[in-house]
Amino acid sequence: MLDPSSKSTPPVFAGDESLKSLRRALVSKKIYGAWRSAPSDSLLRINFASKKLISGQEAPKEEVYAAMKDYAARRPDRPNGASVVARGDE
Repeated sequence: MLDPSSKSTPPVFAGDESLKSLRRALVSKKIYGAWRSAPSDSLLRINFASKKLISGQEAPKEEVYAAMKDYAARRPDRPNGASVVARGDE
């Protein structure tokens, strides 16, 4: 286990620049209060399972993601299956 008072970089980050960058971001004081856990997708899973868009509430995340993409493409406010455009890309 790592010593919390140690100022050295943990061995798992040694030699890997992407992991070093991630560690710097996570311990930076510049992003105070910005990190949160992702919200649960349980209500989406219940909804999609009831509509038979996924195999069940315990469906793999890849299946849920594919169903979300398909559902978004078929929304009534998107004529002819128009894709969603991110802000700034319009």
